[in-house]
Amino acid sequence: MNSRRHPGHRQRGATLVMGIVFLTLLMLSVTIAFRMSNNNLKAVGNMQSQAEAEASAERAVEQLISTDGIFLAPAATNVPQDEYGVTVAIAAPECTQGVFVEAYTSSDPNANYYSPQLAPGSNSGYMETHWNIAATASGAGSGARVVVNQGVRLIMQSDPNPCP
Repeated sequence: MNSRRHPGHRQRGATLVMGIVFLTLLMLSVTIAFRMSNNNLKAVGNMQSQAEAEASAERAVEQLISTDGIFLAPAATNVPQDEYGVTVAIAAPECTQGVFVEAYTSSDPNANYYSPQLAPGSNSGYMETHWNIAATASGAGSGARVVVNQGVRLIMQSDPNPCP
């Protein structure tokens, strides 16, 4: 019995070689996709840590300025670690500008610097003060560090001078 030779008899290992090449390319593309997604996950995690630190700093500043006592005796403040693992250090508020308020210069009929004893345009005994508060938030686990500056405008009694 004569055996016929198949036309593709000489190409017997070509399918195996092509399969290995395609599997290698597939494995390479999966590895690249995994590394890219891993890097993207790290970037998103870093952005989230930064946003949490910024929110913690803003919350600490808002709590600090909710009373005017800090402006009467400016001092640095440290806020203990919050639920996100962020610690906030607030520098002493810095008065950047202070201007004496003249009597009867506001359109507000209930302003507390009106007095019938004062002549219009005289010193009312109050100052319009502008403050800068710098808060530095540091994430313990993430290493995120954010500095937030908050401006505050207050009208305060001018004696003693709150804004030297």
